[in-house]
Amino acid sequence: MDLDALAAAHPSIGFGDAAVVDTGWDFVVVDTGEWIVRVPRREPVAAVLRVERRLLALLGPRLPVAVPDMSLHALDDGTPYALYRRLPGEAAACADAEAIAGDVAGLLTALHAIEPADALVLGLVAPGKLDLEVLARRATAEVVPLLPWEAVEALREAFAALREPPPAEAVVHADLGESNLLVSGGALTGVIDWADAHVGDPAYDLSWFVQCLGVEGARAALAAYVPPAGTDPETLWRRAFAHAAVQPVHAVLYGLDHGLTSYVARQLARLVPVR
Repeated sequence: MDLDALAAAHPSIGFGDAAVVDTGWDFVVVDTGEWIVRVPRREPVAAVLRVERRLLALLGPRLPVAVPDMSLHALDDGTPYALYRRLPGEAAACADAEAIAGDVAGLLTALHAIEPADALVLGLVAPGKLDLEVLARRATAEVVPLLPWEAVEALREAFAALREPPPAEAVVHADLGESNLLVSGGALTGVIDWADAHVGDPAYDLSWFVQCLGVEGARAALAAYVPPAGTDPETLWRRAFAHAAVQPVHAVLYGLDHGLTSYVARQLARLVPVR
């Protein structure tokens, strides 16, 4: 990333001590301590960024915690990027989950109550079952041979559960892990990186509780979540459990695609039955 070009474009922002994070799947991130710059790695991601900006404008007034107030720019060479003031708080980990579970439940209650049509008109996608079937085929061919039998059976059951139609569709963040929740003083302060957001199964977001709190902890925490109108909470719970079992497949495939041997090994370890 050309920090000199960014400094020239935004002379009031100091880029001299900026940290460049280039480990993300879709973006290179520049963090000045006060400002965040996100640079798409590929043109399709740049298109997603434009939709994300429109979505954030919709969500900002409707959610109980902060989201980025993002503007879009381009360098002289045409490189697109997003710029927003850094939100308060530090990246949350599962160690913070018990403290912020109620806040996350409130966030998801508000997010999942938004009318999907309001987001679809902005360009948000609704991937449906096709993406699930593509994932299942790749998992069968590339991931299953690397797993012990108990993990294979759990994965098979999870995919079978998710092939059933969801009881409702909602606007979902779809990437609450990987440090996208921000926390300060034991409270949730913000949510970043909405590039994967789409209209789909609200249980996808609820899987965060399963992954970070385990089965019993997640059940207790989800008591504070109000599902979309007319949705059976038990059905959502079963689907959240299934999503939690399937989600590490994405990371394993990413690691295989990029030759990241040690990363693949760590992600395979997550593909064991959730207890």
